[in-house]
Amino acid sequence: MDFAGQSVLAIAVAIALAVGAILGHMLMPVYVYVTVTVTEKITVTKTITVTGAQPRIVTNTSTPAMPMFTLQNYKVVVYANKVSLLIVFKVDDNVNITLVGPDNTPLSSTIVKPSDNMVYLAMAPPNTSPKPGEYRLIVTSLDGVKIYEKTFEFQGPKLEILDVDFEVFWDNVVKGVIRRISIVVVNNGDMPAIVKKVVVQVDLRNYTVPIEMVMPIGKAKIDLVHATIAGLEKGSHKVTITLLDSSGLPLATYTVPVNIP
Repeated sequence: MDFAGQSVLAIAVAIALAVGAILGHMLMPVYVYVTVTVTEKITVTKTITVTGAQPRIVTNTSTPAMPMFTLQNYKVVVYANKVSLLIVFKVDDNVNITLVGPDNTPLSSTIVKPSDNMVYLAMAPPNTSPKPGEYRLIVTSLDGVKIYEKTFEFQGPKLEILDVDFEVFWDNVVKGVIRRISIVVVNNGDMPAIVKKVVVQVDLRNYTVPIEMVMPIGKAKIDLVHATIAGLEKGSHKVTITLLDSSGLPLATYTVPVNIP
């Protein structure tokens, strides 16, 4: 074979090799890599096209951390005319706080954020004494997942009248008079009480004095400065003082003899 024939053959072989390489590349399988990332709130899908490799699916599953809630302190107080559970807390995300009463009824609920550190949870309607028993504090994420629960048990208010003082005198027109009644009361319970009425019984006659007073834990005085009972005969009388709550139930009773001169 002469030089010209060798050159043609070399060119033909080179062309054949080039075409083979191109066809070989074109005939190689094309696969798609799919990476799926699943979280609680969003799903992200990434698609990558790769030539000449085996397919595989990679799934990354992650769940965001639940909010952290820490109860630091609590106290039963009176706030906006309502007996409330004041809680002091620390939280790192927005959460929902609910207080459930003794009859398993939600009493109050609120959403708090990380910048909050305290909240008042009403234990009863305004000017109403709360029920004794178990109360549950339930904290959930905004998606409704429970992250904290605590049970409180309260015995209720326990009132005792320590002393009663009043002004007594005789008037020739209206006869015997009792007025300016002052009542010293102590609440030895673990919840405040709402005193709605004071019933003053002189012998067998009742005199009702409407009031609106919150009796906190500890000692307090009730002054009925405008209460006046007249028309009493001279001599000894039995006076009984009864404090009634918002349901009309007695909270405390005290009896003292009174003499009209």
